[in-house]
Amino acid sequence: MGRTSLIYQSENRIYQNPAQEIPLVLPQYTPAEVIERTRSYIDQEKSKIRSFIDGHFFYLDSNNHAHAAFMLHQAIELSLRTAEKLLLNDERKSHSLRGTIAHLKTFDAKLAKLIDSEEEKKHLKRLMRPMLVIVTIKIIRSTKVY
Repeated sequence: MGRTSLIYQSENRIYQNPAQEIPLVLPQYTPAEVIERTRSYIDQEKSKIRSFIDGHFFYLDSNNHAHAAFMLHQAIELSLRTAEKLLLNDERKSHSLRGTIAHLKTFDAKLAKLIDSEEEKKHLKRLMRPMLVIVTIKIIRSTKVY
C-alpha cells in the first residue's frame, strides 16, 4: 500500500539473499489495485480523523477542555500515523507528535515544514502550555486516593 508498493516491482529485483531460510513472499498487486487499496485506506483513516475532530469541537463547545485537547491530539496523531504508513509502509508506535514529525521530516519536505523554525516551536509550546496545565489539574482532581 502507498508509495513503497508502487516502487517495488519483483521482476526488477537484482539481489536475493542466497542463505535466506524463509522465502520472501510478496503480494502480487497491479499498480491499479495498489492505488485502489491505498485510496480505500485513506478514506477509512480520514473518517476516523474526522470523528476525532468532531469530538474535539463537541468537547470544546461543552467547555471540557481536557477531552477537547485529547481528541485534537488523537486527530493529529492519526493523521501523522497515516502519512507514516503511506510514505514508509510502516508506523512507529509513538504518541509523541514531535517525535513522529521529526521522523517524517527525513522522508517528506512538506511535513518537515510543520514545525520548521524556532519561532514556530516557541508559539506551539506557548499554545500547548495552558492546555497541559488544564489537563494535569483535571487528572489530579479526578484521581481518588484510597
